[in-house]
Amino acid sequence: MPSDPRELMLLAAKSNGLAGDDIKPWHLKATFQLTDGSGKTTDQGTIEESWAGPQKWKRSCASTGFTQTIYGTGHGTFQIGASELPPPLITEIFADWLTPLPTETQIGKLKLEFHPVVMSGVKLTCVIATSKEGIVAADHLYCFSEAKPVLRMNTGVSPVGRAGVGPTQTVYNKTIQFQGRNLASDLQIKGEGGRLSLSSHIESLDLLPSVEEAAFTPPPDAKPSPKLVAISGNVAQGYLLRQVTPEWPSAAKDAGMSGTVVIAAVITKDGHIRDAKAVSGPKIFQGVALEAVRHWLYRPYLLNGEPVEVETTINLVFGRTPQ
Repeated sequence: MPSDPRELMLLAAKSNGLAGDDIKPWHLKATFQLTDGSGKTTDQGTIEESWAGPQKWKRSCASTGFTQTIYGTGHGTFQIGASELPPPLITEIFADWLTPLPTETQIGKLKLEFHPVVMSGVKLTCVIATSKEGIVAADHLYCFSEAKPVLRMNTGVSPVGRAGVGPTQTVYNKTIQFQGRNLASDLQIKGEGGRLSLSSHIESLDLLPSVEEAAFTPPPDAKPSPKLVAISGNVAQGYLLRQVTPEWPSAAKDAGMSGTVVIAAVITKDGHIRDAKAVSGPKIFQGVALEAVRHWLYRPYLLNGEPVEVETTINLVFGRTPQ
């Protein structure tokens, strides 16, 4: 294992996931289950993708509440089935399998340092990644097997003692090897408080024996995909470049109050926030949370190589009262 955290991250980025010019066409099929805060199943089904290049892929989702197929082509993305976009956590599954780590360019913009962690009695080699470009709402902690650069966990770590983005965590289990890459056959995405939000299992992952053009050609009734893409707060957090920290209301500080404000917002093509609104959380924190978030800046989100507007949620955690 590299003794330098940057060398470890660069090596891990090349050996985890399914991105890269050397990847041959593949087909993946998996099952998934969504759960609410009480552990109750809210949806379940299968997801499937055939990939033959950045502009030649097909992704399907079929569940009790949602059915859709999206085609990626050189002329944009097209879809059949449900007119809306997949639930954000479904989109996040593919991000965690395909590109679970920052790119080489992104790694160059991060401050990196080792941080040892023990998970379920197992020692992990972990790296805390913090953006150099402004103050980031929450650090990312990337954890690997102790002796190999196999990704085991990716979590957002809210700073203690001030408002920050609510921590989310992806756990990568039962690693398999495919085309020289490490891939978790079992994924778990956990939200605030460690509550399970999604679990997914790869049923099959194989090379495509041949690339049939007809399989990647959208049918005549396919429609262009919406330009406003829905992504989860965990995915959006990875694009955050600059955060303005909310001012803690004096009344809340004096009363020792805490809580989480959930904000729905749109991130524009150039990375700015618009249409921000508080959807839940203590009223006393909502105003300062909204005022701060309106000044945040993100890297543009790319779809088929082009920047698009995205809708997402931001969890601002007002935890331990600052002194």
